[in-house]
Amino acid sequence: MYTKEGLALVARIEESEMALINSFCEANKAGDEAVKKEDCVLAKKMYTNAMTLLPSEQYPVTQMAKVGDCFKMREEIAKRAEEMITKQALEEKYTEALKKADDAFSTKNWSIAKEGYTEALSVKANEQYPKYKLSAVDKMMAEEAIVKDDQTKA
Repeated sequence: MYTKEGLALVARIEESEMALINSFCEANKAGDEAVKKEDCVLAKKMYTNAMTLLPSEQYPVTQMAKVGDCFKMREEIAKRAEEMITKQALEEKYTEALKKADDAFSTKNWSIAKEGYTEALSVKANEQYPKYKLSAVDKMMAEEAIVKDDQTKA
């Protein structure tokens, strides 16, 4: 027969093992939910916790690959967002430079127009419009210089 102390010890061991298994399962479940919600940091924390509870179990180890993918995806999203912000800022700078240049061109303020079109080209070097307008500004400035020169000679 078993002694009372022996049975109590077995019960405590069984209870302790069940608590450990439950904690392991809860950590994995929380990790799975975190991965679904794309909460990479929490998922990593939960799977790491599960691995420390039962190091020989492979499930949290294999799930860590999903966590790695989650971090990669997050980095890619952040990179794309940064690229979009940069592109938008350049587009705004280009548009502002063109507006300044076009306004100056319409009032025949050639130096400001030239400055604006040059600035626009510094943002988008392959755009044809500011190149075309710069040549027009240069032509107008040259014509005005000829007229001014003729007036001083007369």
